Amino acid sequence: MVLRLSLLATLFIALLLVAQPASAQKQSPAADIEVLKDIVTGKGGDKTMHLSMYRPKARQDKPMPAIVWIHGGGWMQGSYNDTQSRHLALAARGYVVASIEHRFSGEAVFPAAIEDCKLAVRFLRAHAKDYNIDADRIGAIGASSGAHLVELLGTSGSIKDLEGKGGWPEQSSKVQAVVAYAGMTELIRFGSGSGKDMTTKLLGGPVTDKKALAELASPLTPVSKDSPPFLIIHGDKDTTVPIINAQLLTDALQKAGVEVELVVVQGGAHNIVPPVHDAKVNEFLDRYLKK
Repeated sequence: MVLRLSLLATLFIALLLVAQPASAQKQSPAADIEVLKDIVTGKGGDKTMHLSMYRPKARQDKPMPAIVWIHGGGWMQGSYNDTQSRHLALAARGYVVASIEHRFSGEAVFPAAIEDCKLAVRFLRAHAKDYNIDADRIGAIGASSGAHLVELLGTSGSIKDLEGKGGWPEQSSKVQAVVAYAGMTELIRFGSGSGKDMTTKLLGGPVTDKKALAELASPLTPVSKDSPPFLIIHGDKDTTVPIINAQLLTDALQKAGVEVELVVVQGGAHNIVPPVHDAKVNEFLDRYLKK
């Protein structure tokens, strides 16, 4: 009888432990992260632009490297306010993650989207002390259309025509590292494929009628020795944005003497998004943003 009661008591305690919320058993990484929503960065045309920020709650002795996160969605949809597991994971690793807003193609055609991305980078530099950011260590991550924008952010640092007039003109919009998942790199050649409708909306007309703008929007065009290190991740079965896009950009960066690594996801389609190759991304970011 005593033995039976002992076993019942043990079982009862075990059930209590299981029934406790995860925070009571093991603290969630999110509990250590401060989230600041809807921070105003400036203007995109007549529209007020925002970002949402994720950073460690614990006070840091030194300024932290920052990562600009640009969501996908064909340049026409998505939300900077969608919290992703990678936002929290990177913040837990000591990064300030800024998930940024940009105007959609239905609101304004190119170069509106890249102007808004550059605005966000300039804002982070202008307010580096306010958010304990190291202004010399800002990287960028994006997937799909977000990858196209981070790639262009990386290669077009010296192109004044893409800066826009949204604010903080005294600051640089250059980034120090780029991680791109499945981005289109040459719009003239590939903007008339399966992504034709999205590219047409981005440019305000078919690629065949907007060749000059398509070239300006292509990350391949401004590649130079001043481009930052790149980590490019692409699926070899991507039919939306064929992997040759990644190969062309990799070749161009290598020719310019830029550090670049192409990771081919075997059997991967277009929807390869973080956390694909987390360890590789973490190592890359730490190498170039935490030195």
